[in-house]
Amino acid sequence: MRIFIAINIPLKIREKLEERQKEIEQLFDCNVVKWTKKECMHITLAFLGNIKKEDVSDLEGRLREVEGKAFNFFISGITYFPPERRKAKMIWAAGESKELEFLQKKVEEKVDIYLPGKNDFSPHITLGRIREWDLRRLSISQIPILEEGIDLNFRVDSFDLMESRLKRGGPEHKVISSFKLS
Repeated sequence: MRIFIAINIPLKIREKLEERQKEIEQLFDCNVVKWTKKECMHITLAFLGNIKKEDVSDLEGRLREVEGKAFNFFISGITYFPPERRKAKMIWAAGESKELEFLQKKVEEKVDIYLPGKNDFSPHITLGRIREWDLRRLSISQIPILEEGIDLNFRVDSFDLMESRLKRGGPEHKVISSFKLS
């Protein structure tokens, strides 16, 4: 099973982000970006990769031990990652939250034995993945400048243990278990 731990985004926020995706798509002269389906928009707290089915109950037990309080998450901008247009790999909606960083650290500590490696945490929602080969064929003037401010926020009162199934039409995500924050 391909497993990750995430905060799922409320439908209204996903719909607003989908509107922005469509606006940004119009800025490109060609099909350089593979856009994330609105159903798959989330904030990844930890990506675990391939996990044995029999280890899922252990993961659920570990995640039940995570304590945290509900909080608001603010999305402040849409940008490339990394920020240099020529080297961009993604377009994402980013935000900052000390509470989210605290939650992510607690989750990571609890599932440490399952982590394939540690990465720096940058809270974001992936809106699209850039096809690097197609990007390289564009001149810098054909790559739109993307530093859009956005003002969205939502209440985070839970996080989920998720399964990702890779399909021909893109990944499908399924919630295995949800964990409430106080």
